[in-house]
Amino acid sequence: MKKLNTSKISIILFALALFVFGAAIMFIKSAFSTQIYQSSASDNITIIEEESFFSGFNVIDNMVYIFCRYTIENSSDDDVYFVLIANMPNEQKSGLITGSKLIANEVGKEQFHEINEDGNKTVPIIIDGPMFKLHAHKTQEYYVVYTSKYGGTERKQDRLLPVTSLVEVYQ
Repeated sequence: MKKLNTSKISIILFALALFVFGAAIMFIKSAFSTQIYQSSASDNITIIEEESFFSGFNVIDNMVYIFCRYTIENSSDDDVYFVLIANMPNEQKSGLITGSKLIANEVGKEQFHEINEDGNKTVPIIIDGPMFKLHAHKTQEYYVVYTSKYGGTERKQDRLLPVTSLVEVYQ
């Protein structure tokens, strides 16, 4: 039987340690990242994270209304249509909402601020359905509301935007 050289064993152990360390760093990075933009049908439309935010939520008549503002850029030569889908498993687990995947609807800017800053408890008026349009080479703000049935606990885990999928719709 051939004996392994101690220097070869040291190299193998060092390589294994580097691999384990790298895997641990990747796991920690993914677990604690505050990524809001998850996916897109194309790289031409993107959420500008620094200019987007979670505003608040209201519970009215056994429904939860979650308000967010997104700034979205279209760098393509064509107008695009898209939907915004929030993934909120923590809010479902905590009992705020009953479903973890929610589709955004557009609300007016005036009503968005009125509801959240003045504490107005009226049901938001949706001014547009779940499909948004963004013209070629434009950046635009979208004031949106996600709705779900109330889960019984009036608490959100954090003040972060939900992980958001921006899905391009082809017409």
